Amino acid sequence: MVDFYRSSHYAVKIDPTLKYVWINIPKNASSFIQKVLDDNQWITPANDLVDNILAMDSIKKMCVLRDPVDRWISGFAECFMDVQHIHELLNLDSFWST
Repeated sequence: MVDFYRSSHYAVKIDPTLKYVWINIPKNASSFIQKVLDDNQWITPANDLVDNILAMDSIKKMCVLRDPVDRWISGFAECFMDVQHIHELLNLDSFWST
């Protein structure tokens, strides 16, 4: 099994019919999606079952991705509100080249 499928890396939810599994990728509407799935009786499997669930071909996997630039801007905006002196990054050439 590919190492990035390790359950320690991702939160997952499985639908009540056991046909679909959602793989969480943080900062990609994950809080909203988890709420919607919870409201629709999706379950969080036990950690020791996740690797096997992800390896099963009979279960379709899905995740939500955002545009990487939009995601970066959103993450920076969140940090800008929480981290003191982050505005000093705006004066660094290395920041803009990154």
